[in-house]
This record gives sequence, C-alpha cells and structure tokens, in this order.
Amino acid sequence: MIKLFPQDATEEQLKTNGVAILDNAITENSVQEVKNGLFTFDFEYLSSGKYSKLIEGNMIVVVPTPHGNQPFRIYDIVEHIGYLEVQCNHLFYDLADNFIEDTNLVNLTGTAVMNKLNSTMQYPSKFRFSSDIGKVANARIVRMNPVEMLLDTGKDNSFISRWGGEIIRDGYDVKFLKDSGIDNGYKIKHGKNLTGYDYDIDYQQIVTRIMPYGFDGLMIPEKYVDSPNINDYSHIKIKKVEYKDVKAISENSTVDQDDALPLEDAYAELRRLAKEDFEVNNFDKPQINIKIKFKHLGDTKEYEQFKKLQHIGIWDKVHVQLPNVEVVSKILSYKFDAISKKYTEVVLGTETKKSIIQQGNDTSSKVDQVGNKVDDVSKDVEETKTETAAEMNSIRSDLHDYKEHYDDIEKQVNEARDDIFNFIKQPSDAVIRFRPNRDEPTAMYIDSNAGSSFLLNGNGIYYQGSGKTAMDSRGNIYADNFVGQKISGIMMEGADIHGGSITGDVNISLSGSGGNVVSMTSYGFSTPRATITQIDGLRGMSTKSDGYIWLGSLQLKDGGNGQLSVNGRLV
Repeated sequence: MIKLFPQDATEEQLKTNGVAILDNAITENSVQEVKNGLFTFDFEYLSSGKYSKLIEGNMIVVVPTPHGNQPFRIYDIVEHIGYLEVQCNHLFYDLADNFIEDTNLVNLTGTAVMNKLNSTMQYPSKFRFSSDIGKVANARIVRMNPVEMLLDTGKDNSFISRWGGEIIRDGYDVKFLKDSGIDNGYKIKHGKNLTGYDYDIDYQQIVTRIMPYGFDGLMIPEKYVDSPNINDYSHIKIKKVEYKDVKAISENSTVDQDDALPLEDAYAELRRLAKEDFEVNNFDKPQINIKIKFKHLGDTKEYEQFKKLQHIGIWDKVHVQLPNVEVVSKILSYKFDAISKKYTEVVLGTETKKSIIQQGNDTSSKVDQVGNKVDDVSKDVEETKTETAAEMNSIRSDLHDYKEHYDDIEKQVNEARDDIFNFIKQPSDAVIRFRPNRDEPTAMYIDSNAGSSFLLNGNGIYYQGSGKTAMDSRGNIYADNFVGQKISGIMMEGADIHGGSITGDVNISLSGSGGNVVSMTSYGFSTPRATITQIDGLRGMSTKSDGYIWLGSLQLKDGGNGQLSVNGRLV
C-alpha cells in the first residue's frame, strides 16, 4: 500500500496506515534508485480521487520498494487535466537542508566517519549513520550539506571518493557498506536482437598488466603485476595505475608520515591492490552495461532467464556469459512498480570506475593533488580564493541592494512631498501657492476664500485684503489698529492714540512742526502753546518758587508777604 502522512510524522507513526491509502486512484507510479545516486518515487493521482485535495507538498508517502517500505517526501506537485503528477525524494534527502560548516577528518576509518557524522552538522538530525568500511583516509569538509559530503563524486573529499562503498538508505538508517549485494551465482546468457534487452560492451578499457605506483612515484621492484587472464587476448594490454594512498616511510620526506608504511609493506600493498583490480574490479574484463525492460520481454524460453531477475535483491551480483568470457556484473539501477511490487526495468553492469586510460593520462595532475590527502593546503587556497570572490560578489550585491533601498527611500520621500503639496492644493479654506515655482520659491501666498491673502517673501510678511498689515525685513510693523494689553518700547510715532489711560515713569512728548508743543514729565507739565478751556475738580493751582502764571497778557507772580505781583507791580 502507498500511504500518506503529515509532513511532521514521527518514525513510529510512519509504521501505521497514515491519513490516507492512495492506491485506488494512482494510475502510474515508479520507484527509481541508482547505486550511490538518486532514490525517488513519482506517481500520478486522479483529480477525482478521494484524497486529491489532501495531497500537499512536504507530506510523506510510505511506499513498497525492493528493500521494504520506504518513506519519501513530496517536493513537487503538477496539476494536469484529470490528474496530479507528484514527485518525491527519499526522506534521506532531508539531509540536504542541513549543513557542515568545517570539519577535519584525519586518519579515520569509514566506520569512524559515519559514527561522527551527526556531530559535524549544524543541527542534530534524526538519521542514524553506520559503516563497515575499515579503510583509513583523510578529508576536510568545508561548507557542504551532508548529502554532498556522502555522495558527490565530483568532489575529491566526499565520503564516496575517499572511502568508497555502497550506500543503503532504509528509513532513518543510512549505511555505507563495502559490498552491499550478494552473489548467489545467478547467471544470464548474453543475447542479441532481443526486444526489451539493450546492451553495451566496451573492450577499450581492458588491462592485463598493471604498473602500480604509489605516493611520490613509489614502484615495486618487479614493476608489473599480471592478470590471470593475460593470455586470453591477442596481445598484452599494459597501463600504469596510481594508488596514491600507498606511502612508504622516508627519512628525507618533508610531508606527514603518519600513514606511511615500511618500504616492504608498501610494496606488498601495491601488489595487493593491483591484484584486487583484476579479481574484484574486472580490469581484465570488458565493461558491460545491460538494460532490461520487463514489460517488453516475450514469453519464449530465451526470455525466461531475465524474468528470474524479479527475485534478486538490489546491488546483487549477476554473472553474464559473453563469448569466451564471463563477466560478474551488479544491478546498477532499477525501476520498480510499488503497487504490483515488481521491477519494470533493471540495469546491470560492471562496477562503474574511472577509465584506466584517463587515469594514465591524468598522472601529472594527480601527483600535484597528493598533498591534498595530508593537509589540503592547495585546496584550501583555492577555496579561499573562491570564497573571497564570492564574498566580494556578495558585497557588490549588498551595495546594489543598498542603492536600491536608497532609491526606494528617495522615491518615498518624493511621493510624500507630492502628497503634501497635493493636500495643500486641494479645496479648503485657504490655498498655498509658491512663486515662481514650488522647487525654488522666493515667495509664498496663502489665499483665503474671503479674497484676502498672506504674503511671505524676502522683504517681510504682508497681509493684503480689507485691512493693511505688514512686517518688513527692517523690523517695522504696519497696521490700521493695534489691539492688546501692553506695548513696550523706546518711541512710538503715530497720528492718534485712543485709550483709557497713558501711564509711564519717563516722559510723554508731543512734537509738532514748530517744535516742542507739550511736555509732561515727573516734575511737571509745560507747554508754550496751550489753551485750557476748563479745569474741573481743582481747588487751587500752584507754581514752584519764583514761578509765575500767564493769563493772556497778564503775568501773575508771588510778590512776597502775601502780595500778588501782576506784570511786576504789587497789588
């Protein structure tokens, strides 16, 4: 059954039937796995199916596969007319979202690396890692996700490149094994012109005599190791093969000697590896690739041998009988129907390995890379250059973003300014105008609906309308009327002053064109030209000593002894 689960379902919950069983509305499906490569599940689900509205991205589907029920996470849903096309990756690929910042794996076996893997990640994962690989190697992992670190054959420091092996993904268990398949002696006979049977046989890579060499050009005294099948071909096929991890102890060496062997042990290791390439890796056999599509196979006896492949396990070995030679191949990839629980396609082949010819041609570049195994200095330098360039690009990108942000702020300011002026211009009790223009104004008018206006310019502030009010740049204020509680200052000039009283402690002086007319001070009242028609409320008038009062042409003065002097004569 193909079962649907929420995206956060636990490992225990994945053992149940989930929220839905999807089989009834699935029209097509395929589990696909490549050895040490992709592991996916795709299916098509009818739009009219009961659970079509329930299927969403990131949900989990548990699916039958050749090695039991496996969880896959939905990463893409495409809606077609009448059906949904759903694509999923094995839950293992959740690890691609994690991160390894920087970890140095020094003199570790594959087992030790897998045991340590969880602790190298940016955050702990739910996966369990293990390996039976005893090979010792080094690798520095810098800024990779765990999937890259394990399976990226394009990286020299990945697990698959340094330690080798075959990955088995089983739920939350991730295992790297030296050899995951078994050999039950199952055989098929190579045939031609068979429907559903495609093949490719490559004789170019055959090697029957190896010249093995190790680190720093280390070579065995006898120079060569021969294949047991050296006489099976028309002539001997010789290639040099580098085993860069084999290092002999040397007193004159300037590099790390931790993993170096005594000289005779190093020779023995080179011989062993060369023989292993013949016996295990089939260097002395043609490389074969066979694709079998089961739905196209016929029912004749010749096809029966292929139908038996339905019962073999993933990565198991299969013996392929070619003319004059038998080649041991393995399942390299498969396609599997999760509902019928049968293979729809199987690819058999000899172990995928780097071309011996290419390996020979790459000798000089490989020698330059040997130092990588010890301290990865050259790689670190290149990585630093790449990282620096990336950081510079990031800075440039940030500057571009900042400029865009500045431009956006400037745009918002301009829009706000426009909004303000648009508001100013909208109908209201007053309208503000700038002259000669808004951006470079020399004067501002506020026009009232009543017909008056207020002007502000470099000369002062003016009110134009029924009243006349102005304040100029010299500090003068002009108005028809001043209304208020108090006016303070040194001098006030004007035609008329109206009010209840005038008070002060200095003086009041009224001047005319003929000179001083009236003066009032703290010591008295003086006027050369004054006409007083009536004085009310006074009992008497007095002058200071020797003072006098003019009445018309008469001068009145104190004559002393109680006498009045009129025009100088006592009366």
